[in-house]
Amino acid sequence: RQGAPESESSKNEVSSLPTVRTLLGDSHGVADSLSAEVNKLEEKLRAVQEAHAASLADKRATYERNLTALQRQIHTTEAASAAIVNETHQLEHENQAMLRHAHDLSSDNDALRADLVALKINLSSAVEFADRALDGANDTEAEELSVIRDLEVRHEANSANREHRERLEEIATAGVVSLLHLGTGANVSTDDDPKSMVESLSSSFGALAKEQHATEASLEKLFLKRYEEGSESLAELIKAQGRHNNTRAAMAELHADLEDAVAHLEEVHESLESQAKQLRGFADSLSRRKLPAEASSK
Repeated sequence: RQGAPESESSKNEVSSLPTVRTLLGDSHGVADSLSAEVNKLEEKLRAVQEAHAASLADKRATYERNLTALQRQIHTTEAASAAIVNETHQLEHENQAMLRHAHDLSSDNDALRADLVALKINLSSAVEFADRALDGANDTEAEELSVIRDLEVRHEANSANREHRERLEEIATAGVVSLLHLGTGANVSTDDDPKSMVESLSSSFGALAKEQHATEASLEKLFLKRYEEGSESLAELIKAQGRHNNTRAAMAELHADLEDAVAHLEEVHESLESQAKQLRGFADSLSRRKLPAEASSK
């Protein structure tokens, strides 16, 4: 019976409050779940950033390859044009040398003709021989020499073409520059409040998408600008190369005409020298020949 009062007394006692650990049991679970979601969002955001960086790097590499190929084509065209210009200058130098040689031959031939004319006048007995020599060696109206008669008229045009070529060689080609490195990254604001972190990470996806689009658009715009500049430079170089080719063709044609003219003058020169030598030999033999009266007296 003594235990009965104690039992009745315990029923009347005020129950103690649950412990803090017990009270926070459910909130710890929510916090853990929220923390896991935050971690997933962070991982997803990093994955999106890495994928975008890889995609941007691929596009940049493709653009760089295209620009490098364009720059290589520009350099090739420049080198070809320079070779054409050098060849044209060489042809022009050779043409000038042949022209001087042609003038010298023409002067020598004129001197030989004058010598033959003098022999013809002084040696009446050699008139017929000298006439044949002159008739066979007269090339004053030769078709092959028409190019020499035209050179004085064409000299001014050639000088203008030379100045034009020099201006063309000064064409500046736009250098294709390497694209600037575009770094990517996103700063995710952190907060001690998990709910704020989730909201911040969620909003970062939209901001990241806009940033990615703006970055790609900027890269593409820069590439298109550089490629357009390079294409315009290449087009100008190709036009200039066409003009260089035309100038070289004209110089080559003139070179061939001068070769024919020089060959003709050399042939006439040899003929005149031979005829003059023979005529002088004939005149010398006449000078040593005794008169018919002297021969008969002996």
